[in-house]
Amino acid sequence: MRSFARDRSGAGLVEFALTMPILVLMLSGIVQFGMLYATQNDLMNTAREASRRLALGDLSVAQTPGWIRSRLLETSEEVHVDVDPPSEAAGDDMFTVTIALPAASVIAFDPFGLFAGRQIDVQVSVLDEKGG
Repeated sequence: MRSFARDRSGAGLVEFALTMPILVLMLSGIVQFGMLYATQNDLMNTAREASRRLALGDLSVAQTPGWIRSRLLETSEEVHVDVDPPSEAAGDDMFTVTIALPAASVIAFDPFGLFAGRQIDVQVSVLDEKGG
């Protein structure tokens, strides 16, 4: 019995088997956080470019959602785009572009359901430079 207690062959394999799932989950979390961050950055840049084109008159309010979806090809069906034009009645001279995307569409592996029902939202407002 004492020789069995001192025998350490296979101890490294057992330790590896116990720690590997935790390491894989941590690595997966890091990669998925990076994917979320990159997607949010892409949405923000697209919203900025669209709002800038609206302000200069290069795009109309009706053309903007299609233009945005063409820039976000891989997620275009799930993207919600809202364009708020300037309102003369309210004395507003700002274009506001809002883009929303379900976070679950970006995440490849969500074993705990942390991203179910959550969205990545970006909003950009710019001054109407064409003056009406």
